[in-house]
Amino acid sequence: MKRQQAQTLALIDALLRIRHELQYRLTPLPEIFSALGGGRNREIADFFSRFAAGLSSAQTCTVGYACRQALAQTHGLCLSGTARGTLLSLFGSLGKYDLDGSVQALDLALSRLREEARTLQSGAAARCKTYLTLGICTGLAVAVILI
Repeated sequence: MKRQQAQTLALIDALLRIRHELQYRLTPLPEIFSALGGGRNREIADFFSRFAAGLSSAQTCTVGYACRQALAQTHGLCLSGTARGTLLSLFGSLGKYDLDGSVQALDLALSRLREEARTLQSGAAARCKTYLTLGICTGLAVAVILI
């Protein structure tokens, strides 16, 4: 769960970088994805490296297809179904529309991923509380047995 949360947060950071590169520098997508391949989170960096390679190859037709291929080929990527769906939806539409449409699609994906990160965080907090309660009950049971 912690790994999934870290990857979701790294993905949010990567999408923010994509948004800024598109909006302010008009950098082509393969170059943006190549730059994201040097990110801190190993799995997310590997995903974007594979994504960039897929876009640069002559066999890839669309950004969405390259995204599906990169998701399938990246080992250790443990994103939730919601996050994967968000990525597929985003990269299925990215590059099809003008700059404003692409920025709106990125903003929508960012809001969905932020909500997913909040859900993961609240789930982790609830699980931590459960483990704490379980530990206290076990301690009390051991104390009762010893008395």
